[in-house]
Amino acid sequence: MKQTLILLLISLSLSAQVKGVVLDSISGKPIAYAAVLYENSRIGVNTNENGNFILPHKDSLNIIHVSNLGYFDKKISKSSDLIIKLAPKTYELNEVIVTDKKNNEEIIIGEIKKPKTGYSNGGTSHIWAKLFKFEDKFYEFKYVKNISFMTKSRVKDSKIKIRIFTTDSLGEIENNLINEDIIITCKKGKHIQMIDVSKYNILFPEEGLMIGFENLIIEQNKYEFTYTMEGKKGKFNGISYEPSIKGFFNKEPTVYSITKNKAYLFTAKPIKEKDFHDMSIQLTLTN
Repeated sequence: MKQTLILLLISLSLSAQVKGVVLDSISGKPIAYAAVLYENSRIGVNTNENGNFILPHKDSLNIIHVSNLGYFDKKISKSSDLIIKLAPKTYELNEVIVTDKKNNEEIIIGEIKKPKTGYSNGGTSHIWAKLFKFEDKFYEFKYVKNISFMTKSRVKDSKIKIRIFTTDSLGEIENNLINEDIIITCKKGKHIQMIDVSKYNILFPEEGLMIGFENLIIEQNKYEFTYTMEGKKGKFNGISYEPSIKGFFNKEPTVYSITKNKAYLFTAKPIKEKDFHDMSIQLTLTN
């Protein structure tokens, strides 16, 4: 009887999941690391390298919203064994001839400091981003060459998605300056990552530049731990999806939380801390 009950519970647990695969509607190839969320919620996951996903079943949520950079979003009703096909966006490519790019001088903006804070993910799809404002000297040093930032991972080979974009006056994401996924694999521990983006010929926009980090809700990134709470007995179970982006505190707020394609300035301060959260990021600009 006990074994029958255990098997029944396992069967119910498996059936209380929404499984599926996300594919390119033209090529039929799987789309890795696409975001799969219940509409009007923060409950979601990312597809794995084979485009597969497993969502927890939620009785009150019935519409699934699927998105990925370079594709049109799609909404679909919840069911079992979903096959979701995303249509790729087509971009009109105007001929760009870079005649004034010298690449013989550089400047570095931003800071990487001893980490005192960090930006992580407890199980919901989310983007943290830092705004770099335009300065007059960028008319001379106007190309983005490298992006450097500090990560800390408690698991081996965790992955994170990099986003480079601008926002409009209302905070809506206006232009993705790179229309393909940049996936970074992070070693366990604390490391400074450097990405060479010179091949994209990114001009520093006068409206400012956002560098975003999208945590991936995939099994490979999952880290389980226990913790205690002041005033409460016992230990509690926690889950984090690695890596975290490390930061420090600064006089001015420059970090944004990206929710539903809109940027919100993050102005929360820890108790006993007078300054705002900042991110350890540096950009190398070239002429």
